[in-house]
Amino acid sequence: MRGAGSSWLLNTADRLGLIRNPPAGGMDEATTPGLLSFTDETALNKLLWLGVLLGLTSLALSLSATARREDSLYLGAGLICGGLALVVAHYFAGMGALVLGSVVLLAIRLKQG
Repeated sequence: MRGAGSSWLLNTADRLGLIRNPPAGGMDEATTPGLLSFTDETALNKLLWLGVLLGLTSLALSLSATARREDSLYLGAGLICGGLALVVAHYFAGMGALVLGSVVLLAIRLKQG
């Protein structure tokens, strides 16, 4: 689903007057994007990596809470939600994180006895 509605951000910025129009008598030219240029693609990539970061954080917090013997139903939900956030970025990495996280969670619970 990446790329669906990809020009929405630029169209919105243009309507708000945040994009400078080229001079009337100027020629079109292609230049490389600058270091700090913000396009739809960079915005979607930043959101994707933010989701990956939050998913990894959710997995880590769930496993550390289990190791500290916090008793809550949210531990399993944190593990599942974190893994599913990684599935969006890369299917096999997300599924691997879910399986590995579940094995570690089970090992911690069995060790706590």
